[in-house]
Amino acid sequence: MIAQRKLTPLNVFLESAPADKAERAMINLGFCIRNNAAANVFNKDFDTRNYGVSRYLKIYLYDYDAVEALTDVKVRTNRDRCDGEEDVPAWFFEPGVTFLPEEIEAGLRVRGRGLRRVFRAAHADLMSVEYWEGLQQGAARGEGTGHTHISRFLPSRGFWRGDDPHGMRQARNIATPRFLRKARALNSKDI
Repeated sequence: MIAQRKLTPLNVFLESAPADKAERAMINLGFCIRNNAAANVFNKDFDTRNYGVSRYLKIYLYDYDAVEALTDVKVRTNRDRCDGEEDVPAWFFEPGVTFLPEEIEAGLRVRGRGLRRVFRAAHADLMSVEYWEGLQQGAARGEGTGHTHISRFLPSRGFWRGDDPHGMRQARNIATPRFLRKARALNSKDI
């Protein structure tokens, strides 16, 4: 758990922040989700009200009432279903927590279409079954949950890269103005 003086609820921050800071916060939200998954922490409720923003635009999960171990979650999809198909899928009746990665974006409950596009452009793999099952399979093989794999994607300076054997290189800040310009360019296209 991270203790900090002040965190602004992410949904409040997104409504009042300038566009560039709101976009950076959305990108950092994806990194927060990745880092939690790397630690075998899965938040069933992706609503932005469950996350807080520090003054340095770091995102933290601070509502722990819907947290599960990632290895206990069943990852499923509705993408193989046809439009208009009305029968209930077999996995619907399975006991335990079921997660549909393609519904992360809707679960965030972000009003701004541009902010959702920035999130999707930066973290499209979070919305795939393969990503989440890969983390779970790594944990089952005893490789942990992929923390060293994911740590090289951490967005802030001061975190060490997972692929550096000597731990001497620092991670590059991914949510840079240059990255944000690329994400905005994607915004102009209909994704």
